[in-house]
Amino acid sequence: MIAALLVMTMLLIMGMAFLSQKSAQYEAVVKSGLANQARAIAQAGLVDFKLKVAKSRSFPPPRPKGQTLYSYTEDFSDIDGRPHGFYTITCDSKLDRTPYWLLQVTSEGVLGSRAEPRARFRIYGELDLSSTLRNAPSQPNPTYRQWILFRDGDLPDQSLIPNY
Repeated sequence: MIAALLVMTMLLIMGMAFLSQKSAQYEAVVKSGLANQARAIAQAGLVDFKLKVAKSRSFPPPRPKGQTLYSYTEDFSDIDGRPHGFYTITCDSKLDRTPYWLLQVTSEGVLGSRAEPRARFRIYGELDLSSTLRNAPSQPNPTYRQWILFRDGDLPDQSLIPNY
């Protein structure tokens, strides 16, 4: 009888350990799915920014002298028009000058509302604004107005353009 109780106790403990492990795995899967949705929203922000640059030579708008940051936020809806989240674009134009001609852009995608965000994801990119090759100014630049660097997260340790 005591042996049966010990066996049942061991089975109960093993079952509880198994269930708690599965619970943690399920939570990790859910968080991964939410992060992927926030990443997709951040990617949509980068696409939106690139389209705005392509459509207007005055985008991003002129800023006062010494100010290099420009930021905007737009809501993101699903295909049915229901709010799904939002993205915030931050553009740093400190390298939008000779010899670099780059815009450094960070897009933060947020899944959920501003009051109750469920997940966040940041993507950093550098948009090439040099119409000619930097090392051969008489040649057209094949990456003009294209993304030349992407990184998940915040600003990278170094740009493609060294020593700025």
